[in-house]
Amino acid sequence: MSTTIYQIGNTLRLRAQFKDFDDVLTDPDSVSLIIYNSDYSVEETLTPTKTSIGIYTAYWTIPSGTSGATYIYEWSGTINEYPSLKRELFKVSFV
Repeated sequence: MSTTIYQIGNTLRLRAQFKDFDDVLTDPDSVSLIIYNSDYSVEETLTPTKTSIGIYTAYWTIPSGTSGATYIYEWSGTINEYPSLKRELFKVSFV
């Protein structure tokens, strides 16, 4: 698995799709997006925007002074009382 590298100062558009067990797009009871640093400490909690049924978007600008840092974003929601999670690791660089 390769790790995506983004440039410092860039704004990321993060998107998530939430589907039920029948693979149908559905709106979770709650949706959150958390950015963690490499120590698994919360860097920022974002408020996603619903763009259509089951699809959510949020924007995050990579802070300056973080070259070489590793982050994890985590989408989470609850569908029919079951947790639904997606995590992705990415790195940042000046160039």
